[in-house]
Amino acid sequence: MFDTFMGLPIHILVSHFTVVLIPFTAMATIAICCRKTWREKYIGPIAAVNVVMLVLAFVTLRAGKDFKDRYKAFGDAQTPKFDHEALGTALTWIMLALALVSLLTWGLGRMQNMAPAAVMGLAGVVALLATSSIVLVVMTGHTGAESHWKDFVKSSDAQIAKKKAATTGAGTSGTGKTGAGTTGTGKSGVPASG
Repeated sequence: MFDTFMGLPIHILVSHFTVVLIPFTAMATIAICCRKTWREKYIGPIAAVNVVMLVLAFVTLRAGKDFKDRYKAFGDAQTPKFDHEALGTALTWIMLALALVSLLTWGLGRMQNMAPAAVMGLAGVVALLATSSIVLVVMTGHTGAESHWKDFVKSSDAQIAKKKAATTGAGTSGTGKTGAGTTGTGKSGVPASG
């Protein structure tokens, strides 16, 4: 169910939404929780949005597990690397707590006999959970990108360096010009001798 969409892994598609929408929602949640007038007016809608972000985090995590199964099918037991899966799981739990405490803050805030200090305390917990969600999204997203792209960048850097070395070394004539018609210089900026 969470494997592919139109031939592409769902995890790759929804992770882009996750790394953008959860931090934006978390920042809005923090702002709303820190101002009493905003909290009274907007805690209900932002709690609902936090529930949607919980669903998004769950779908991303579940799709990631299906994506991992595809790597296993090719004998790759090391993907994902860098605790990416553990961080994604932790993020989902934080989003569950954030959604529940947001809803609790909204529900208790509507009660007339609720002490304002209790609602403010819950709002503080919501803000702390929202901040935690931002940190976990950054860490999870970074480890996911690193897991996939770090080796590629490292190997392509080596290939690019080889190509530059071959281009710089080849075609240099006694006139100090490269085959492309520009003056060749070494790394220090000194013109290349021919």
